[in-house]
Amino acid sequence: MSTRSHAYSSSFKAMVALSAQRSQRPLTELAREFGLPPQLVEQWQEELKTNAFLLFEKQVFSKPAPTPDSRLLWELKIFDDFQAGC
Repeated sequence: MSTRSHAYSSSFKAMVALSAQRSQRPLTELAREFGLPPQLVEQWQEELKTNAFLLFEKQVFSKPAPTPDSRLLWELKIFDDFQAGC
């Protein structure tokens, strides 16, 4: 039995956690959609809930460089907007 360790980008983790937070579907179904274990999705969702306040801390942030995952976040936003209209 082999175990593989994956390094997921922070933007991918955020996308999955936000999807889990917003979705009405079971966590196992959402995890299957992303090809992840449900425990990992649940962990990222908890981290989002625990650390969301950090976004509003008074710090000066520079504009982050676009990442390949920013495209995924944009596509997720489009998909969510489409589903909301159905």
